[in-house]
Amino acid sequence: MVMTNSVNIAKTLRSNVFRLACILLPVCLLVGQNQSKILPPPPNYTFPNGRTYIYSVQWLAFTAGDVTVTLQSDGREQHVIATAASTGLVNTLFKVSDRFEAYFDPQRYCSLRVIKQSEEGSHSRHVDLRFDYSRGQSVLDEKNVKTGQTTHTENDIPGCVTDVVSDFYYVSSLPLIEGTSYVSLSVTVVRPPKLRLASKHGKR
Repeated sequence: MVMTNSVNIAKTLRSNVFRLACILLPVCLLVGQNQSKILPPPPNYTFPNGRTYIYSVQWLAFTAGDVTVTLQSDGREQHVIATAASTGLVNTLFKVSDRFEAYFDPQRYCSLRVIKQSEEGSHSRHVDLRFDYSRGQSVLDEKNVKTGQTTHTENDIPGCVTDVVSDFYYVSSLPLIEGTSYVSLSVTVVRPPKLRLASKHGKR
């Protein structure tokens, strides 16, 4: 009975609690953008490089895990690093350790590369997704770390695509005026998980 309950809890955590990791650390939720709708950063805008946002994920009465998001300058590109890790009881039932990196053009806000290393339960996967705008192609290389199996896929892309984590910094650069709408990323939530996400703090 205890084993059954543990399995059911683990399945619930996997399908609900760690949807957060899927939301914050995605490689599949990439959105084609109409460049005319993407506004350049305001004059003299300074990206919050070096600032780390730390979030705590709650599931029922437990702290399920922590998520961190950091932005830093990397030459002519902006580099986003995000991590998601399970903690406490949840970590015992279903361990999650994800690292997501995204590179984007700070002038156009177009994603240049997305890297994800995920360890979720018994699954371990490495994903490297690059955007070749000169050819209009995305280049995806994926590896199952456990089995060594690799896949290589190329697909057509529009003139500019963006990942949802980099979009967070795009939205934060906009002059957010009450009553004004900006079209950057459209998300439809079909069945939202029961999560409570609270920011612990942001630090430099």
